[in-house]
Amino acid sequence: MLYDYRSLYVRVSEGVAFVKLGARDGMNPVSGNMKRELADFLGKVQEDARIKAILLTGNGRVFCVGGSRLWDAPPSEGRLHFGGVAGRDLPGMLRRLNKPLIAAVNGYAIGAGMELALACDMVIAAKGAVFYGLDAARDKAKEGGLVSCRMTAADALAAGFVSKVVDDAGLLSEATMLALSIAKGKVVSLDHALRVRGGGVGQGDPAVRSRGSGQQA
Repeated sequence: MLYDYRSLYVRVSEGVAFVKLGARDGMNPVSGNMKRELADFLGKVQEDARIKAILLTGNGRVFCVGGSRLWDAPPSEGRLHFGGVAGRDLPGMLRRLNKPLIAAVNGYAIGAGMELALACDMVIAAKGAVFYGLDAARDKAKEGGLVSCRMTAADALAAGFVSKVVDDAGLLSEATMLALSIAKGKVVSLDHALRVRGGGVGQGDPAVRSRGSGQQA
């Protein structure tokens, strides 16, 4: 399959799809075009037998600055839309993905960008990463006793939003090593295993999707 996009850069190697958000825009906003391309990628990757794991990161020093919501109707309404097509909510597509997904948060993850990261099975954050905004994340944070909507990587780790925090320079190598290990069957994603066993339960329920860094198979 071909993965040729304007707002994403996708490279497939050794069973891993390496995806960079905003490949041609340094701030990596969630534009309408990015949403369409992400939805297209997620649809295709489900059927791509070459790909065993996916690593999502941002281009440059920013993960994603948000820009627009990833759904057009509140989840509570039960009707999620993307680009006018029912069911095309990106967080839901990420959570229903049949392959382990790792977010390597390399900088600011704001609004919809934070939403993208938290929808992944595992989140590895650089020490300099900052998570900001997003009502859904703020509600989850309140449940854990954290009321601030701005979190450093250390705050996010303490709140259970991320699996691991590493030095900025070592982020991609750490995330790549994990993705390759999963693709080769050496490490099992605990979150992904729970989602699959639960029949796609991962609708963002923190009780079901606790973020572990993985377990040896």
